[in-house]
Amino acid sequence: MTDSTTWPPALPLVAILRGLQPERALEVARVLFDAGFRALEVPLNRPGAIAAIAAIVPQAPADACIGAGTVLDTAQVDTVGDTGATLIVSPHFDVAVVRRARERGMRTVPGVFTASEAFAAWRAGADALKIFPAEAMTHAALDAYTNGRLGEVIANHEADERVRRREIEDLRIRIAELRRRRALID
Repeated sequence: MTDSTTWPPALPLVAILRGLQPERALEVARVLFDAGFRALEVPLNRPGAIAAIAAIVPQAPADACIGAGTVLDTAQVDTVGDTGATLIVSPHFDVAVVRRARERGMRTVPGVFTASEAFAAWRAGADALKIFPAEAMTHAALDAYTNGRLGEVIANHEADERVRRREIEDLRIRIAELRRRRALID
């Protein structure tokens, strides 16, 4: 991880590139970079994921975090890291995965569901948390995450309301442009 790798990225979203074919990886990534995305995740549970990551990494902007999702163990961290990737996303929290990614200088976003998992992930060095499975989280539970000490941690990583509204509007514009460009590619 270099000092030029900003976290969280200016556009605080991770684009998940499911089923990305390695021969189209760079083309798809360029469209996303042009739309303002700087965090791209290629899930490892699809054939060709490592080849797709390897195609994107050398062409990515200096401030981009390119990496893998569905990372389940330290061997996968090493395989992804060997491509030059800087981002590890997991569906679960495994302290060994987080620590290995950090040892390799990579950003790490483990999946958590309980407050205990969330605090353990932060203590282990996670850069961000992925609430997974998000659709199973109730409003009350999410509210509990944003109150108390974890809420303070989260609040320290969020922009103020005006900036968020501006980012949302910028995102709408970027998504419209992305859809237009995708129509040209297809």
